Amino acid sequence: MCFAVVALLSALPLCVQSLRAQQWQRVTTKPIFWMSNAISGGAMTYKDGIVWAGAGDVKKSTDLGLTWTATSCPKGVVYRIVFFNDSIGVVCMLGYGVFLTTDQGTKWSHVLDSTSTYDAAFGVTPDTILVTTYQDLRRTTNRGAKWTYCYGTAELGPISSRNGTFYYKNHSRLFASTNAGTSWGSQPGVADYDCHSWSFDSCDASTIYVVDEALYWPDDTDAGMYVTRDLGVTWSLRNPQPRGYYCGNIATSNLAIYTQISNGVLCSSNKGVTWRNIGGPAGQPDQQVLRVRLGHLKRRVGQRDRRR
Repeated sequence: MCFAVVALLSALPLCVQSLRAQQWQRVTTKPIFWMSNAISGGAMTYKDGIVWAGAGDVKKSTDLGLTWTATSCPKGVVYRIVFFNDSIGVVCMLGYGVFLTTDQGTKWSHVLDSTSTYDAAFGVTPDTILVTTYQDLRRTTNRGAKWTYCYGTAELGPISSRNGTFYYKNHSRLFASTNAGTSWGSQPGVADYDCHSWSFDSCDASTIYVVDEALYWPDDTDAGMYVTRDLGVTWSLRNPQPRGYYCGNIATSNLAIYTQISNGVLCSSNKGVTWRNIGGPAGQPDQQVLRVRLGHLKRRVGQRDRRR
């Protein structure tokens, strides 16, 4: 059976849902995530038995969200949380850059001071980290001791690494690097602008799912799910909907694909061809992020402010 744990930023307690029974149940009695501005921030990730989540502060859970422990990470608007293993991870923040921990969140180092950082990805070792900022991509090969510019960008695209290759979305194209960001190649396929959350298929290394909520670009009216089955050579638009339908988050498990919408959570068990609403809390626009562990879906959604 597949379970989903949902936390709504500064609005709702955590909920748990059985995807078979399609029943939702609160597992905390009150909101547990602090946020100075409820219209921005929010991230979640799961790695090696630990759930990490934050909006204005960062907390962790070792029991799939039933109980949470505060970490000493400085407060700020959390955009993304990424961990290499159960001990080493980074937090990307609006206005503060990147914070790094190597001891499960007991201590944090301010390793990159930048106007804003949106996303990050580790290489094959925790020494190599690539980070997207508002202006460019930054790279460190010594765990944050020194950073270098490695690529220019005009869009806050997501970045991920898989089997030694970094993947980055710049505007509507997919870029890839096999040498830790020293050089990049692009694919000809076009998805869409303003897509900031993606997920790689758990079983097919060539398939990527991108959600486009079509909210912030005036000429972007094609809200829907973009799918590539050839690593960006071609893209197809699935389940097109009007603006405001999608919330902008997505995740895959070994069972299905999930994305939150304005009146629940959509699930697809056939690689994005068809979708069904499995219920759950209504979402607000521009929320981040879903994360999945094998056979279980855990969701932490938050809203961030787009400053263009």
